[in-house]
Amino acid sequence: DNFLNSIGKSDEDGSGGDILLWKRKAERYLISSGLEYTILHPGGLVDKPAGARELTVGVDDELLGQAFRQVPRADVARVCCAALT
Repeated sequence: DNFLNSIGKSDEDGSGGDILLWKRKAERYLISSGLEYTILHPGGLVDKPAGARELTVGVDDELLGQAFRQVPRADVARVCCAALT
């Protein structure tokens, strides 16, 4: 199964916004489910053509420190499709 989520984590006390807290809880549930999974945290989505630049991949929100975090919607769609196959 696959799960598309926003970039960024919430603090456990909810101070980062309740939506990120609940998304993180859903991710933890998925991770502990025993199912195969892919979790995507795309950066800021933009309406640009796919494949124009190299995509950057990381774990545990390590990419939050990068200055450029935008990604074309079409590239996110391509990654979602690739994760399903």
